[in-house]
Amino acid sequence: MSLVAETHPEYSFLHANSELWTVDEAWNTQRISITLQTMENTQFFLDTLSSSLSENITRAKHIVKRITPEFLGLGLASLPDDVLAMIIELSAEPLERSTMGAHKLAGVSRRFRAVTLKLPKTWCAVSSKTHDFERALLHPERSKTMGLHVSYQELYEVIHSKSLMQALVPFASRWRSFSYTKYHSAIDSSATTEHHTSLQLPQLEHLGVEADNDHFYKEYFMPNLRSATFHNMIPVPFSTSLTHLAMKFESLDRGDPWDIDGFRRFLHSTPLLVELRLFFEAKFRTFICELPDPEVLLLHLKTLSVITVCDKEEDLVEGCETASDFLATIRAPNLSHLVLGVKVFVVNCSAEPVSEFFNGLLPLPSSSPALAFLDIAVMGVERPHGDEDPLHIRYDRVPRLTHLKLETNLNVTLVHSDDNLPPLRRVEFVGCTNIDNDFVMSLFRRLRADPVVWKALEGVIFRACPFIDLDGNSNIDHDGKFHSEHHRHAPDDDIKVKWEHDEDDFYPSGRTIASQLKRLLPPPIVWD
Repeated sequence: MSLVAETHPEYSFLHANSELWTVDEAWNTQRISITLQTMENTQFFLDTLSSSLSENITRAKHIVKRITPEFLGLGLASLPDDVLAMIIELSAEPLERSTMGAHKLAGVSRRFRAVTLKLPKTWCAVSSKTHDFERALLHPERSKTMGLHVSYQELYEVIHSKSLMQALVPFASRWRSFSYTKYHSAIDSSATTEHHTSLQLPQLEHLGVEADNDHFYKEYFMPNLRSATFHNMIPVPFSTSLTHLAMKFESLDRGDPWDIDGFRRFLHSTPLLVELRLFFEAKFRTFICELPDPEVLLLHLKTLSVITVCDKEEDLVEGCETASDFLATIRAPNLSHLVLGVKVFVVNCSAEPVSEFFNGLLPLPSSSPALAFLDIAVMGVERPHGDEDPLHIRYDRVPRLTHLKLETNLNVTLVHSDDNLPPLRRVEFVGCTNIDNDFVMSLFRRLRADPVVWKALEGVIFRACPFIDLDGNSNIDHDGKFHSEHHRHAPDDDIKVKWEHDEDDFYPSGRTIASQLKRLLPPPIVWD
């Protein structure tokens, strides 16, 4: 009993010495009633603990009886083939990206080999990083009639790239996705030229191209192409069937600007585009727009993602436009989801430049009147000093905003010209390490001030925000609409993810915006 009293202070009466009570205390009705209630609670606690222990003891005895030497000796052999097949497929995922998983699993044992060879999905992905000619030839046969995912990087795997294409070009009619890089001239003896022909790709759905300024993909027959990724190059019009597009603009050697007008012309050729993802690396530069009408109308666009960098040392070059200038020329009347990721390199930076840069990425209400979902991640790398608020989010730029998600390690303020909130239904703050209960109180008062907004609000969630304490803030009567969750995955998990140049932009596998921002590093380039 003393142990219970020591571990549970509420049962401290078990140590009580009734002889120390005065006569009035000993016969005080209220005190006796409280003591009796506490003793009954204690009895209930002990009875529950005893019952739980009995159940666990019975369960443990049952398990011990089942674990016999015969049972332990069976191991995986006790599993039927269909269950083993599920385990093998899960071990080989992601099935659309090439690894040596299928080959390794087929080499475990004869049974593993027999089961693995019957799983065509595990033999669909082939890459110059992992396959030579002989291994590549195994996949068309073992994948049966399923489509193939083919990728190669010529710069680092020249020999493997050439042998891979020699093995797989005869099976081009089965390709579902094809990603390649081109770093050598077509007349270079080291160049991979097997795909420099009019490939017939009737099943191809995704195309990934890097550094191909000769634009060999223009000659391919791709009637079912739906998504494409272009890296370190501006594509030329080649398909009107694209619905998903990702572009990665990196800093070019010698600081050469991008032909952004060329990219506008390409967007004009994609009238069915539903999703557009743009990665603007640090110090993004373009030629100044010379088109008579720079506006790009994307009538069917629903989702726009922009990942970029804010660097206070960035100085504009005369005759060049910025990423914000380019985004301002996009008109998407049906855009509903906007994802913004900004990595901030600032030291002693005031609120104005960071906030001005961020808000400049938001579309004008007249350009995207249907925008309702806003997902934001703003991560400061060199943390600012002082008590300033480096990030002021102008959410009046999104008057129909219903869903807001924000992840940032900077101080943040939500700003509206008339101090009225849009018709928010769900708000999430994730990993916001510089907001506190004062921020919560300000947000609560704004939401509660408008009965219509408050009634429509489904919930406000603070996840992994260490300075938020809803339980200790008695001034907030939120009717159960505010929630705080302090658990989250380890912060280093995203850093360990290695990004590739193939289909990653359209097979994200749970990556966060913050993990994408970790890829944007300061450029080691001296600008003229």
